[in-house]
Amino acid sequence: MLTQLIEDHQDCEDPDEQKILMKWMAERDKLRNDIKYVFNEQFGSVFRTYHNPTYFSRRLFRFADIYTSNIANLLNYSVNHTFYPRRGVMPHEYISYFV
Repeated sequence: MLTQLIEDHQDCEDPDEQKILMKWMAERDKLRNDIKYVFNEQFGSVFRTYHNPTYFSRRLFRFADIYTSNIANLLNYSVNHTFYPRRGVMPHEYISYFV
């Protein structure tokens, strides 16, 4: 839900709203780090090693794209908008964790 809030409000221009957005981003980063420490430290993402993308992710992202039915749909977004990929649920993960 927090990521959705960040996505929905990332184009705000009001300084007060931007402060709230930055707090949300900091909270999301803290939660991600907290979750990392709950699991075995030897386990990690198949998409990155520390801050570097893995070979697998580079191959996968090479084919990633934004799809739209009409190029004019992109006019609804600011030039600073960031499109975040949705995290998919793996078969062994409980679906409600990622909704």
